[in-house]
Amino acid sequence: MCSQNQRWEGGLHFGGMNYTGDLVQSTFPNPKETNTWTSLYVSKQLRDQLSFQAHLGTGAISGDDRNYEKRKLRSFYFQTQIVELQFRLQWYPFVRPGQRRPRLTPYGFGGLGLYYLSPDATLNRAKLPHLREAIEFDQNNLPSKIQPALPFGAGLDFQLNQQILLGLEANLRLTNTDYLDGVSQAGNPEGNDWYGSFSLKIGYTFGKSDVDGDGIVDHRDACPDFAGPIELDGCPDSDGDGITDLIDLCPNLRGNGEVSGCPDRDGDGVPDPDDRCPDIAGHAQMRGCPINDRDNDGIPDQEDPCPLQYGPPERQGCPLIDSDEDGLLDEDDHCPDQYGLAIFQGCPDTDGDGIQDREDKCPKLFGLYSQQGCPLEISAEDQAQALNRQLLIFTTGSTSIERYSLLDQILAFLEQYPTYQLLIKGFTDKEGNDVNNLQLSNKRARVCYDYFRGKGIDPDRLTFKGYGSDYPISENLTERGRQQNRRVEFQLFR
Repeated sequence: MCSQNQRWEGGLHFGGMNYTGDLVQSTFPNPKETNTWTSLYVSKQLRDQLSFQAHLGTGAISGDDRNYEKRKLRSFYFQTQIVELQFRLQWYPFVRPGQRRPRLTPYGFGGLGLYYLSPDATLNRAKLPHLREAIEFDQNNLPSKIQPALPFGAGLDFQLNQQILLGLEANLRLTNTDYLDGVSQAGNPEGNDWYGSFSLKIGYTFGKSDVDGDGIVDHRDACPDFAGPIELDGCPDSDGDGITDLIDLCPNLRGNGEVSGCPDRDGDGVPDPDDRCPDIAGHAQMRGCPINDRDNDGIPDQEDPCPLQYGPPERQGCPLIDSDEDGLLDEDDHCPDQYGLAIFQGCPDTDGDGIQDREDKCPKLFGLYSQQGCPLEISAEDQAQALNRQLLIFTTGSTSIERYSLLDQILAFLEQYPTYQLLIKGFTDKEGNDVNNLQLSNKRARVCYDYFRGKGIDPDRLTFKGYGSDYPISENLTERGRQQNRRVEFQLFR
């Protein structure tokens, strides 16, 4: 609870006053009928966002038909002094609880009021004889001089300094009478009269301010918006370690001054939140961990991605890897899983014709460079048999074709020899269940079928089928074996 809630405020409102009723034509505010308004007020802060205020004010309201061209014939006129006592609750929606009120503070209010009035109305009967009965009724039925009202409105305060504030306020009062101006039946009896005021405010705050309620007045409080002990000059210490939150790097963890207010369980000088090994004393350069190097490669285990395998510093402690043992490291090998030749960046030349397999249209038949790796002359049957021995390999769970060279060779063959038909057979490895594998193998075969269809091959020449993990061509115990089984086979026949 903030001690500012115990503060009192008093001051003065002064400005203009208007009313809306039977003897004015325009709605509030009405510059033709503006009169002075002054009031004294006293206020007590109940909460950070709420205060209770009492106002005692006085002002005049008036109306004159002669100010309006269409009403000059009637010539009614009135003026009355109002004395008002008002009690209200004032709400500051933008004040943050427990913090200092900003310099500019809008507010809204509502409450109850009593006002005293004695309307002095001049009603000319001679010019309007048809209103005589209504005028007599109004003069004989004036209500009590003390009436209730419901004040409400809004304002804006500007805190000039710690004690003095200035402000603007608009205050409207709803009434339960149509006789503020002494006229009802002779005017417009449809609705009640009401009045309001616009005013400037000057206020004074009593007592010394202690916004955060810690018992230290604001001008001596190093942290006036946050409660704290006197030994820390009023600044908070959330974890109670004697170090103010302003300089405590761990304000919610009890620590000590040696590590800027943070705990250090292992006493190595590295704060626990930054210590990768908070229960084992270590070194600051290792972020609080001891220096361990189990593979003796000169790189600490905490920074070594391969802590049990010797590796050079330029590889961050990981060893050199040549998966296919062809003398080229995987990172330099264009075919890291196939034994190959250095001249072809690690890719194979199966038929030994000097053309690497990925560029050889007949990779299993010794051929000529001019024939793109195929023999000079080869029969359709030999070509079909050579193509039938080729496999299209897929990655695990995938139906995506990574290289189209084999499909393009088969496409060229189908276009050259229209009497041949093609059976496309899809397969998977043993990973997964049989139902999913069967579906996956069928999809792989269908992808190839769709490719040939899209290239214009007659669908009557094409057939596809999936066999799941049946008929493996390699053992499924190693990744290399499983890779061979994730395949599509092609069977060209007449």
